[in-house]
Amino acid sequence: MEVFADELASVKLTTEDYMAAEFGLNAQVHDYYHRDTLEEVLKARRILASSELSASRNFIKACLLHILHGNRPYALSRISHPITPFSPTGPFQYRSLLERLSVRCERLMALERPQGFIQGKSWHADFRELPKLLPQQVDAIICSPPFPGMRFDRPNWLRMWFCGWMENDFHHTSRKFLERQQGTNFEVYQEFFAVCSEVTAAGGPVILHVGGSKGYEMATRLASIGSRYLHHRATISENVEHVEKHGIRDKGTTSTHILLLFERF
Repeated sequence: MEVFADELASVKLTTEDYMAAEFGLNAQVHDYYHRDTLEEVLKARRILASSELSASRNFIKACLLHILHGNRPYALSRISHPITPFSPTGPFQYRSLLERLSVRCERLMALERPQGFIQGKSWHADFRELPKLLPQQVDAIICSPPFPGMRFDRPNWLRMWFCGWMENDFHHTSRKFLERQQGTNFEVYQEFFAVCSEVTAAGGPVILHVGGSKGYEMATRLASIGSRYLHHRATISENVEHVEKHGIRDKGTTSTHILLLFERF
């Protein structure tokens, strides 16, 4: 953190940096922060803009993304929802980025890893690239495809902005992703299940967590397509209309959470 703090102090912001803060979906970025906090956020954005970051820098970036907005003292923003950055309310108060980031990092670093912990590996890539990236077949796949009508870039727009996205990305770059492709051609899941079949070892489970909503039976359609490539073992459904609130008045269309259980032939 000391090195990061020194870099933060040395960054000289440009007009372009401040112009980037005029972007926004619910409100503009500069509406979320006291002007001094905004300056620190813009400097950190510049430092962490590279996609080739060390493990420690990625850890700092992840911690900072967590505190970009929220409704509790840990957050850098004015009062906003911690999941989706709804338009902020309340007074503009300076909140030190380094102070809150340090608390977040130290809290996570203090957590003990469970016995038997195995370090994982991640890639920033399209699912279609997995056959080339994985050194061998995997024992299981557990994932959650985009729910009906969901565009993850929208409720995460402030974090996406911090990672470098701007207006053109929300309109055009997002078209490369499954969540938008499924809206025009659901058969894109043929590619998805073909990859699952290729990278999973024989007998390995493929588990999908999806959302169900009235008039849109995503699970049924996925079970049909997935059965062309994998053995469909079971579908488990749980109604969540009366239990999930998240403090959000409009929760969207999802009324059921469903687990689709497949097995590699």
